[in-house]
Amino acid sequence: VSMRSTSPPPAYRCGPGLLSRLSRQLFIYNTPLSGVSTGPQVWVTGFSHFEPDGSKLKGGLSLGNESVSGYAFQRFDQQIATDNIGATAIGGNNTEIWASVKDNGNLLTRSQLLRYSHAGNYLGAYDNTTVPQLPSNFDARAIYFDQFGYQWVGMSDGKILLREQATGLWKLLQFEGIDNIFPPGTAINECITGNDKQVYISTSNG
Repeated sequence: VSMRSTSPPPAYRCGPGLLSRLSRQLFIYNTPLSGVSTGPQVWVTGFSHFEPDGSKLKGGLSLGNESVSGYAFQRFDQQIATDNIGATAIGGNNTEIWASVKDNGNLLTRSQLLRYSHAGNYLGAYDNTTVPQLPSNFDARAIYFDQFGYQWVGMSDGKILLREQATGLWKLLQFEGIDNIFPPGTAINECITGNDKQVYISTSNG
């Protein structure tokens, strides 16, 4: 549902462009892109699902750009396998977007963080072949870019990886007492966010 100042607000449903009824996360880029979108850009992650006739619709990413007639969503398939279950997490900043895909199907047998520009160009990927801290089958649940130049990736196993944008270095989040906050069995839920002072992380452990 778009909360524009219209009554009632327009609703966008699964179709050729908005590819899944099982939408998981949104990333909103608020700065209009000249020649691309007249309003905020909307990225949507979704899982594959079965239709009433038994056919399976692929999951992945949808990208919505605004025009005078409303939002037009398009399937966004770059580097996402045809049999992938979908995209599990998304985040970004004013430079790029990251989307996580688990076990990237018939393209690869490993999970990946796929990178895109706001114009929809593929910028590359991170996986266990380029980042030793990433397991081959990682399951990212949340992605957050803070204003201090760190990119946060929260995992289903409770681990949080940080990448320093300026240096490209990755590290596992560690501090004294972290096991009390993230005990064994804790999962990162689908939200990491923050402000100019703090980062907030949603977990299965409260």
